[in-house]
Amino acid sequence: MKNIVFMLCLVIILTGLSPIGMANSVYAGNVQVLVHKDNAVSTMTRRDLRRLFQVNKKQWDDGDQVILLLPPADSEAMAFLVKNVFKVKNVSAVSMFYLKAAFQQKLTRAPAATLSTEDAVRKIAALRGAVTLVDAGTVQTPAGVRLVSIE
Repeated sequence: MKNIVFMLCLVIILTGLSPIGMANSVYAGNVQVLVHKDNAVSTMTRRDLRRLFQVNKKQWDDGDQVILLLPPADSEAMAFLVKNVFKVKNVSAVSMFYLKAAFQQKLTRAPAATLSTEDAVRKIAALRGAVTLVDAGTVQTPAGVRLVSIE
């Protein structure tokens, strides 16, 4: 029963994501990684992001659990995640990936969607192991968070 509720929540969270409004060309320079201020990571590669978001890396180097937060559906960050991290055509394929991962019990918690950059900053500041992608230039003075560039 617990798994059914988990799956239902995952589907509800991810179904609201839509590829409409995604940028056609998304480059790493348009996107930054947002982490908690105590996270020691200084740069990330696309491979690092792929390992995190595809649930192959579940802990940070300091032992904290990785907590995935998905960027807003209509952001360049989500388009980057879809095209360059998952290498799929649309957000629905990302949703299906997480649904499958949940069925295979690769996830302990469903990735939460962020509604805006401000929402992402609030969530990241409150969750030590959290990570998400944000559109470059949208975080002015991050309190409790750090921006990490993508190599």
